[in-house]
Amino acid sequence: MAERIEFLSWDFTSPTSPFTAAFDVVVANPPYVRESDYERLPKEIKNFEPPEALLAGQDGLDGYRAIQRRLNEWLNPGGRAFLEIGADQAEEILHLFPQANLLTDLAGRRRLAIIEQK
Repeated sequence: MAERIEFLSWDFTSPTSPFTAAFDVVVANPPYVRESDYERLPKEIKNFEPPEALLAGQDGLDGYRAIQRRLNEWLNPGGRAFLEIGADQAEEILHLFPQANLLTDLAGRRRLAIIEQK
């Protein structure tokens, strides 16, 4: 299976994409922390993650908006995107991605959005 998987990393908010083809699967853990919540994060998070890996604008959704704008070009028909989401962002994510299926974590919080490309 290793020969069929390719891991890629780039700034997904960039207006240009380094890809020449679409994918069957996209997995992302975009930044989702609201600016107002950043100072209240535990030290074990703030001290080991750069702010740009955590912060996503005033409402914490800037990264998801960037993904929403480009997802059609990134996914093949029938492809799926798996996005980690903030514990309190389920309704906002469903507004951005009405077709999303949200899965819960072990604590019962909706933390994973699965979006299938039609």
